[in-house]
Amino acid sequence: MLALRYLIATAYLVTSLYCLRITFDTSKIMTDSMRTCTVSGGLYFRGPIGTSSITCESTTASSDYTGPPATTCSAICGDQDVVTRQIYNDFINNTLPALLNRVQSVIDIKDTLKKPTLNVPAVNCAFTSNTGINITTPFTLNNTDVLIYVFMRPMPRIVGTQGLYCYRDEESKRPVVGLLNVPVPVLRSTNLQSLLLKQVLHILGFHWPILSKEVYTFTQTTRIINNAQRVSTYLVPPPTSTALSTIQKHTGCSLITQIEMEDTAPAYNTYLYDGPNQFTSFLEKRAFNNEIMTNNFSLNLVNAVDGTQPALSNITLGIFADMPWYQVNFTNADRYVFGKSVGCALNTQQCENWVPAQSDATSRLYWYWCDNPSINTHCTLDLTSKGDCNVQQYDPAPIAYYRHFPNVAFGGSDIVNDYCPFVSPSFGGDCRVSVGSDADSQTGEFYGATSRCFMSNIRTNPQGSTQPAATSTCLNTACGPLSNSTSSDIYLFVQIGSTWYKCEKAGGKVSGLNGALGTLFCPPVDLVCTDGARSVNWDDSIAASSIHSQGNQVPWWAWLVLGLGLGIPLLILFLLIVGFFAWKEMKKRDKITVVDLRNPKKKARY
Repeated sequence: MLALRYLIATAYLVTSLYCLRITFDTSKIMTDSMRTCTVSGGLYFRGPIGTSSITCESTTASSDYTGPPATTCSAICGDQDVVTRQIYNDFINNTLPALLNRVQSVIDIKDTLKKPTLNVPAVNCAFTSNTGINITTPFTLNNTDVLIYVFMRPMPRIVGTQGLYCYRDEESKRPVVGLLNVPVPVLRSTNLQSLLLKQVLHILGFHWPILSKEVYTFTQTTRIINNAQRVSTYLVPPPTSTALSTIQKHTGCSLITQIEMEDTAPAYNTYLYDGPNQFTSFLEKRAFNNEIMTNNFSLNLVNAVDGTQPALSNITLGIFADMPWYQVNFTNADRYVFGKSVGCALNTQQCENWVPAQSDATSRLYWYWCDNPSINTHCTLDLTSKGDCNVQQYDPAPIAYYRHFPNVAFGGSDIVNDYCPFVSPSFGGDCRVSVGSDADSQTGEFYGATSRCFMSNIRTNPQGSTQPAATSTCLNTACGPLSNSTSSDIYLFVQIGSTWYKCEKAGGKVSGLNGALGTLFCPPVDLVCTDGARSVNWDDSIAASSIHSQGNQVPWWAWLVLGLGLGIPLLILFLLIVGFFAWKEMKKRDKITVVDLRNPKKKARY
């Protein structure tokens, strides 16, 4: 089904007849003269080729830009910008097939819209008026639903990849021709596949003009926070919307009727998407965080590890299901936990007020909010890694609308995230990676593929009477049903040493840990386990041998003391009562009955 073939003569990568058939035209990469770097020290242009007094922005500098990238400029190719033959071959033989596989696993064209060929007209296919390709002669492609021209033109680091459709089918209005630009430094990104997938989804139709006018309507609302106001933009789906019902189910809020779109406009967005206010081609990052279609700086930074892994969630797939052209496969969506069961506060309150429904000390440990920048003191939202709170001090302070702390100079490090401070993975803190990780037998810590991050102050050999504060700890986990259960009802089990402990579904404290002192704070089960799915390491013996220790459980010796304290007085009282009645019975037996023979009915007891 996912057979791929690469045709060297035409430099096309195409797919089989039975999936979303994407043709990647890579022929322009090595022949894109004066726009792509093939040798270090060469000159490249953005915009008209010729003399330009403006120097293009650095392709590697990590500093932010105060304005959009120049549309007309030139610069010298650096080593990092050069497309070598090895880079080219690896890209077309490995990167693109993997990207194609991922797209095909979740999206297909509706059967009624499938055609044997794609007719491509003469069109100027461009991001802006001076970048792209001018198709001068119409042509036809067999077995193709979408044609994507691929480039490797240098761009500022903050822009990263670019993806946009440039032509839509005249009959169905479906996007059928697009551009994908992948600068060479981006190929080293740890999130490369997510970067490329995101741009392909833009090409397929995740774009403001389509979303706001043809799939949904839109509205704008003025929100007032801290006596400051800002206009927020929302897509308004119909009540039958698949995306809307998915969001309602995910958050646990049936009152949500709109999809919030990004309201922060970094300067480069208008360059990427041709026109004003195109930052609304993204989901609001504050509300959707690591969803792949948010406007996430970390996705654009080479080798950046800032925030959890981008997730292609059922929310984005729901939006594609609402489009008139596609059918989607929800079972292949990525696991996405941000906002799960948070409730309506996710859409109505600032991030510091997203108090969990079960607002106790335990749930706050796994809350979205953080204010302690100390290293390794938190867990990431998906519990895969130890994390740090990305709070920092600003000068000048963020505007009033984005203030979340009593000290107004403090805020989260991500501007697009509305300065909300969230937990970012610590370097070397991934619980799933055992190589080079420092496990701790004192805390029961264990690194491995099925380990997750928990807040805990467990000590197997405690010293002193003071219990330390809970901190992030990697522990082995398993997901499965209760012992001897045929139900698909899944529980979370956590291993400390050789003992497994069962967490309740809502989360909470687990103490009385088989000789260890301290408390394990369990998160809600759905942050770790998938509904109805057993983990790969599941064995029925885990549930059978587990200790069902939940809540503020009292240790066994405390139960013994309590039992003796209550049982002994009750036993004494019971013996006294029994003795009293026994004494009365014995008194009865000691008395003599005298019968008067003259009057047998007359009796006397002595």
